[in-house]
Parts: sequence; structure tokens; C-alpha cells
Amino acid sequence: MHSAIVSPFNKKTSISHKLLKVVFTIYFSLTIIITAFHVLVEYQYTKNAINDELVRLEATFKPPITTAMWELNSEQMHALTTGIYNLSIVVGVEIIDGDGVIEEHQGRISGAESSDNTDLFFHQMDIYRKFDNKLIYLGQVRFFSDSSVVIKRVKMGFFLIVLNALIKSTILIVLFLWAFQKYLFKPISKLTQQIKQIDLENIENIRIDLNLTEMNELKQLETSFNQMLTQLQIDHESFNEVQKQQKNKLETQVVKRTRELEDAIEELNKIAFKDPLTHIKNRRSFFEEGKNYMSIAHRLKQPLALLMIDLDFFKTINDTYGHVIGDKVLVDFADKVSGLLRESDLFARIGGEEFTVILNNTDCNGAQIVADKMCDLIQQTIFKEEDIEVAYNISIGVTEMDEQDKTIDDMIHRADIALYRAKEGGRNQVQLYCA
Repeated sequence: MHSAIVSPFNKKTSISHKLLKVVFTIYFSLTIIITAFHVLVEYQYTKNAINDELVRLEATFKPPITTAMWELNSEQMHALTTGIYNLSIVVGVEIIDGDGVIEEHQGRISGAESSDNTDLFFHQMDIYRKFDNKLIYLGQVRFFSDSSVVIKRVKMGFFLIVLNALIKSTILIVLFLWAFQKYLFKPISKLTQQIKQIDLENIENIRIDLNLTEMNELKQLETSFNQMLTQLQIDHESFNEVQKQQKNKLETQVVKRTRELEDAIEELNKIAFKDPLTHIKNRRSFFEEGKNYMSIAHRLKQPLALLMIDLDFFKTINDTYGHVIGDKVLVDFADKVSGLLRESDLFARIGGEEFTVILNNTDCNGAQIVADKMCDLIQQTIFKEEDIEVAYNISIGVTEMDEQDKTIDDMIHRADIALYRAKEGGRNQVQLYCA
């Protein structure tokens, strides 16, 4: 069962439609230009012909006008101008005497104060009379015509020119449509329909057939496309074979990569919650785990203490010995404090030289004992690196969880106040903010 061929002529996006549109646009543009040029030439030719007729009027009217001007016969001059004005090619007549004064005029003349005079053209003849073997200048006469006279004469010619262009254009359009439909639209539509029916899974049973007998570009396209389909069939069969071979290999690699990815994610999770320098908990881990510590303490009604620790004058250590030594001092401090704490306690670095500890199931008195041990241990410590020796101290603020505390920030706020008091009191000491 063959699909109906749909002409692409109605599809504005088709190449055939665009090509025909371009051809028609070019043709109509050239037709309009040529027709306009033809009309302009015809207009100018007719205007020149009328101007020649005005010149020929001189032979007819010059003698009587000369006589009337010589005899100053105004009635005869009026009769002559009226007769000339009534001629079909004349729209105005004027007679000017030797002093430049208009003695007689009819219709449109060049001296009228009107913008309508811009399309006037005229023939001028000078009037002389021989007297006593002398030529006496009597004046001049002008015969006027205008574009309306030209248009009246060429109106039929214009109509025939336009009609001729329309007839030729109509015939050419019909021929173009017939030729495009037969040699371009139908073959391209058929090619498009057959291409749409191509199924890569059943490609061996599909070939393009445009039923063309002539060896033209579309026939060559049909041949090339069928060669491509044949090669595509071969490639498709080879691909299926390779695909089968690669499938098991790919599945094995996916399992391996998945396992590696899971290991990497696990390692990243560890890194995300550890301070990269001291390898204790970082700020993010402290706040997430701190909520759990508070939740358990509230539920079990157990005490919970929090210590805010700051290394005294740590900036001086960095400025004196450099940041490398400063970092090693932080690591040394973290190692020593970790040795004093239980596994159930939470120790974290939350800033540059700022650390915090949550002591599980510990009240304010117990927390003070731990804090005092930390201060004593660090005070007795001298960090050594080759020939460099660094002594440092810490200040600690201690607080205990209150029943009204909703978040870990409430405890941190009180511990910060206590830490501030420790610094104001001279550093290297412990201060409490407990109820």
C-alpha cells in the first residue's frame, strides 16, 4: 500500500517552496522594474512628440500673430490665443511684448503663482517684423503643455504595457508551477515519504525508488542514498555484533565503577565532616552532631557541658614563626586534647584557632575539672620543631545545657561570654557561665 504523496508546496519550511518563492520574487521584481522603465520611456517619448507638435505650431500661427502684434490688434491677438488654447495639446498661451509685459494669455502659464506649474513644458518663439530693412523685436509667444496631456495620449499605451506584463507573468507562473510540481515537488515529496519509512531494525528491506528515468541530480541522490542504506545495513549488523560483545564487558565495568564510586562517596563523607589540618571534627560536623547530643541529653534528662577553647595570642605565633609552625601548633594542641577526652565526647575545630568540646553526661563542675586539666597540660607543653621552641596557652569558656536551650547556638553564646571573660581576666584560665 503506497502512501499518498504530499506536495511540499504548501509547507513554508520546504526547500522547494523557498526556491519557488525566490524565483517568483526575482521575476516579479525584474518585471516591475522593466515595466516601469518601459512606461517611463513611453512617457518621455510621447512628451517629446508633443513638444515637436508645439514647435510645428510656430509655422501655422507665427505670421498672423506677428501681424496682430505689429498692428497692436488686441482683438485679433485674443482670437488667436483662444484658437491656440483650444488645441488638444495646448494648456496655456501667453504673448509678451518687447518690454516684457504680458499682453495676452490663456490657461496655465509659467508666471502663475501655483505649484501646479512644475509639470509644465513649453515652446517659445520670438516675434520680429522687418521695417526699413531692419528687424524690429516685437516680443515672444509661448505655447504651454503639461503632463496631463502626455498621460491622456499614452493612457492606452500604458494599459497595454501593464496588460502585456500581467499576461506574460501569469503564463510564466503557470509554467513554473507545472515544471516545479513535475520535476521537483513530487520527486522530493516521494523521497521524503520513503525516508520517513526507513526502519534501522529492518533496513535490508528498504530502498529508495523515485521512478525516475532520466539521470539527473535526484536520480543521483536516489542512487547515493541506496548505497548509503546498503553500507548502513552492513554497519548496523557489525554494530549489533560488537554491541553484544561489549555488553558483558560494560556490565562488569559498571559493577566495578559502582563499587569504586561508593567507596569514594564514603571517603568524601568522611572528609566532609573532618578538619583537613587536625583531623578532628569540623564545624559542620560539630553542629550536626551537637543537635543529636542535645536531643539525647534532653530526652534522658542528663547534663551536657560545652567548652569554647581559644589559643592565646595565636596571631603572634603566626607572625613570629610563620603559618607552617602555627599550623603544627594547632595539630599539636588537637592531639594533646584528644588524649584527655572520652570517645563519647565531641571535639571539633570551628575556626582558625577556635575549638569546642561537648562533654557527654557531664555537668558544669565536671566540665571545669576537664577544662583545668587542659589548661595545665597545654601550659606545661613546649612545641619543638628542629631549633624552634614554642610555648603557648589556652583560654576556656565553660557552660552547661539549660532546660530552655533549643539549639546548640544557645550554649555557644554563653560559652563565648565565659571565654571572653577568661581573655579579659588575663588569658590562660577557665571561666564558667553556669546557672
